[in-house]
Amino acid sequence: MDRVETYTMNGTVQDILERIKAGYCLPVLSSVAVKLVELASDETCSANNLVELIEKDPSLTVRLMKLANSAFFQTRLPAKTLKQAITKMGFRRLRILSLSLSLRDTFPMGKVGPMDYEKFWRVSLYRALMAQSLAKHLKNCDPGEAFVAGLVLEIGLLIYFDLMLKDKKGGVEIDLDPTLEELLVWEKENHGINHRKIGEAALRFWKFPENIVSCQSTISDATESPLAKICELSRDYSRVFFNKSSGFIEVIEKSEKDFGINQEVINDIILTTFDQVQDIADTFEVGVNREMDLLALVEKANYELSKISEKMFDSNLPAQRELLANFEENQSEGDGSATFPSTLQSISQQVQNPLAAVSGFARKLVASEDSDSQGKQYAQVILQEALRIENALAKISPQKNSHIDTTSQIVYGVCLNTDAEKYTTLSENMDPEELSRFLNRYYEAIFKPVKHYGGLVSDVIGDSMMAIWVASNSGINIRKQACLAALDIVRTMSQFNKSSTMLSLPTRIGLHFGRMSLGKIGAIDHYEYRPVGDIVNTASRLEGLNKYLGTKILVSQEAHEQIDGILTRGLGKFLLSGKSKPLTVYELICRKEKSSEEKNRLCRIFSEALRAFWRQSWDAAIKMFHEAMEIDGEDGPSIFYSKLCENYKYNPPGEMWRGLVYFKRK
Repeated sequence: MDRVETYTMNGTVQDILERIKAGYCLPVLSSVAVKLVELASDETCSANNLVELIEKDPSLTVRLMKLANSAFFQTRLPAKTLKQAITKMGFRRLRILSLSLSLRDTFPMGKVGPMDYEKFWRVSLYRALMAQSLAKHLKNCDPGEAFVAGLVLEIGLLIYFDLMLKDKKGGVEIDLDPTLEELLVWEKENHGINHRKIGEAALRFWKFPENIVSCQSTISDATESPLAKICELSRDYSRVFFNKSSGFIEVIEKSEKDFGINQEVINDIILTTFDQVQDIADTFEVGVNREMDLLALVEKANYELSKISEKMFDSNLPAQRELLANFEENQSEGDGSATFPSTLQSISQQVQNPLAAVSGFARKLVASEDSDSQGKQYAQVILQEALRIENALAKISPQKNSHIDTTSQIVYGVCLNTDAEKYTTLSENMDPEELSRFLNRYYEAIFKPVKHYGGLVSDVIGDSMMAIWVASNSGINIRKQACLAALDIVRTMSQFNKSSTMLSLPTRIGLHFGRMSLGKIGAIDHYEYRPVGDIVNTASRLEGLNKYLGTKILVSQEAHEQIDGILTRGLGKFLLSGKSKPLTVYELICRKEKSSEEKNRLCRIFSEALRAFWRQSWDAAIKMFHEAMEIDGEDGPSIFYSKLCENYKYNPPGEMWRGLVYFKRK
């Protein structure tokens, strides 16, 4: 900022503060809001009195109703009347929230000279929501008051601009990027007063509660209250969200050191803030683009990860690379007890906590966002790189792996397993180097659909791939994304095999949806980020069932739900090898818009034949399965059931049989 002439309003700094306390040069709040402050403080005032007053301002009525039914007040039953909304909020919260809404309305939006009002209120909303969530977790102050205190924390900056800078010439700029200390020093040097002092006087004039007013005190004040400390931490986070500098790692470390909040809780608080911001922004009539704001934060996490990666692998540090190489060589030649070089130990210690912070944030984002979210897709890339660095750390320092967080989280997800036919024959007849090149091309082809539809490649062994789609709850529809990826893999592999004159790898796929544990699995010097649970085993069994049914993609009933727009057919109930519960199995055929009348007719006939099979009407079932084979002579499920009917015709399964097919082979 350029130095400008001190504005004194024909008096001393104390005179300025006294005049502000008296309302001089302050925006005028709405008459309804001012009256609300008086009524809400009156012990004899009833909810009906408040309803009568608020209804005089239709805009305020609508916004308070929206606020009462937003994520801000998390209750099961919505408020249907203004009186219910007032009861839900409470008189004290109603007072300060009405003041806040009115305060927001008194200032312009958009950019006025060097002041970007839109950005100011957007930053303020994120800061307010962070303060609210921090207060809920710490339980040392009222979350509603923390929201308002965070919202108006820098309100003095707007008044400071109006008084000191608005009419100045010479290209004066408002820079919101400096730390609070830098900003306050600049203001004091240039005008003899800082915006926090102005904000304190203004909030007192507007009759905000004293504990909210006291948050205007500077962070060096020894009498700082818990609410003020929460507001200042929230300010640090809002700077990370929006300003040029990152500070992502520093503010997370500060949360742990000064507030005892671990990284997992902080990640939950950050994502809760982003989940709630759109509702609150609509109420306050502030423009917010949640997706873009989240992407900006993920970009900062990626920036921090790149700094970590540079410390580990930077090609401009030959001495460091030589140390790593020598250490690995000594370990491989000896008994694994080589001394860990002090330089490498220093590097390891420097990156452990930042790496845990970045990978923890990326993991939480992957688990909570929708599959088509750009933020989730970006976070998956970050997570893969973080895991690469973690494995490198484990490799160079197997005796120092206490930093690796092996805790896991329970999430909902889809597991997709693939397996390539003819791989064994292929591997026996190809030179290893040639096979390696071929497999790289193969995996490049099947990885692309997974990543395109928001999946994460979790594991690759030989010719098999496991990919996952994860969500924080069962209501987020990731099933369709996974199923579309499966269809694209089959289509891509068809093209891949046609383009290869001598080699081909037809690929089978199995998908299952359910709860799983997601985290780093391993020991000593090797960890992998992967799912654990029955979902993995079931997806593998479904993939193997393709071999016997002559199909390419099989999904469980759990994965089949909510996948409109895809042509499927039910193939019955199967008790697969190693499973104690039967699975209802479906075949994925194609997108409905790419289907044909022939395929639709085959599915209808097969469905009728399957019902006859369940009724033990063997001859009728055989006839209809043959009709299906007349449409497609290579229809695997029709061939399978036709043979099964022939067997059951002479060896009936018994009266208690209910159509279950037993499979003992994997």
